[in-house]
Amino acid sequence: MPSRVHHAWPVLLVAALAACPQRTAVWVEPGSTVERLRFQVAERRGGTEPLDIGLFRVDRCGAWAEAGERPTPMWGAGTSRSLSVIEYGVMPPGAMPLIGQADTALTLIPGCYEAMISGTGHTVFDVTADGHVIEREAQ
Repeated sequence: MPSRVHHAWPVLLVAALAACPQRTAVWVEPGSTVERLRFQVAERRGGTEPLDIGLFRVDRCGAWAEAGERPTPMWGAGTSRSLSVIEYGVMPPGAMPLIGQADTALTLIPGCYEAMISGTGHTVFDVTADGHVIEREAQ
């Protein structure tokens, strides 16, 4: 019996690793404002290598819980291209808008928002009444 377990563990390890999401990071570029909101993306925060993001979206904080399903994003794009910067409302070359998304990005009013990319990349930020964008600290 131990020989079966011994031979099975490599298969289980490969299956477990295949199920793990890709390590990614997204953060608000310093100096961003509601008029020009830019996000940086990489495998880790502070990285500079472009990343195949697959999916990028911005939602109101709590939109997923309120909708009970997949909410309509404030703005988003799907692409297989490598990117290191994404500007809110500016479709990257070759990208497609998300299903259900308006033709243009919705206006960000003061409040809390979440930005997500494929994998583990996620950040939360606030738009202030005077148009500043302030990223919340990772929790």
